[in-house]
Amino acid sequence: MSNKLKATHETIAAIMREVDDELKSAAAAGIRGKHLATDLGLDSLDIIKFILLVEEKFGLKIPDHEIDARGLLAVDNLVAYLAERGRT
Repeated sequence: MSNKLKATHETIAAIMREVDDELKSAAAAGIRGKHLATDLGLDSLDIIKFILLVEEKFGLKIPDHEIDARGLLAVDNLVAYLAERGRT
């Protein structure tokens, strides 16, 4: 990771707060085990903005096929994926 962000639920919650005003209260404890669309209510445009922000902040590109194949719209899977990518 180019800017040394740590992949944590709090980091993801902070990015979510940047994406949508309705998510201003998103906290790490409240997003554990949640899905970005079905549980947290992000629409397709919010998800695109969120993924782009994650890529920018972590200095990486998440291939579209990885989002589906690895279930990266589930917050826990995304945190694990980013942590894994940060070690390589």
